[in-house]
Amino acid sequence: MKNRQLLLSSTLAAAILFAIPNVQAADLTTTVQLLTERVDYLEQRLINSDLDNDGYTPAQGDCDDSDATINPATTTPEVGGDGLDNNCDGLIDNVPLSNDADNDGLTDVDELGTYHTDPAKKDTDGDSLAAIGKWENYQCNCTQKCTNWTCTSYTTTCSTCQRWVETAAAVDMGDGVEVFNYGTDPTRKDTDGDGINDGTEIRNKTNPLNSASK
Repeated sequence: MKNRQLLLSSTLAAAILFAIPNVQAADLTTTVQLLTERVDYLEQRLINSDLDNDGYTPAQGDCDDSDATINPATTTPEVGGDGLDNNCDGLIDNVPLSNDADNDGLTDVDELGTYHTDPAKKDTDGDSLAAIGKWENYQCNCTQKCTNWTCTSYTTTCSTCQRWVETAAAVDMGDGVEVFNYGTDPTRKDTDGDGINDGTEIRNKTNPLNSASK
């Protein structure tokens, strides 16, 4: 907010300065002094003005003077995942900037306000890296019958069945991994909408951001 005010002050001051007639480019000292005075004047006007009419100026602790619901005495609930410091106490949603409750690489503040992910869940959309495995044949006991890939009811016929053998289990990618490593949407299981889970695409070395890559 402060930087925005200063930028506005500087812009207004510069506009006023160049509108003043007979300012000589050679008189650099006078030009700089005049510009500085204008910036100081306008900045003071800004920090002491209550632009959103909420009863508080920036000088009195209003951290967003463009929104009347944001001020040191606001009745707006501080928590709720809006990503705002509603009561100007330096905390967003009452969560310190360093907190990462689910240890997914994203701060709780960023999860709530920027990525809209669940700060209590490491992998919000549950699009884990698919398990690596393969079908392998195996011989059923001769007193069993093979049904739906498993040996079940008893029979006197020997059957060859198949079973899925995992060589690597499914792994949660984590919201931070999606954001920083793959650029996928941590709130959607299938970022590119091609019907294939992001984690499956990554493990299969196809592009989870391109629906034509399958």
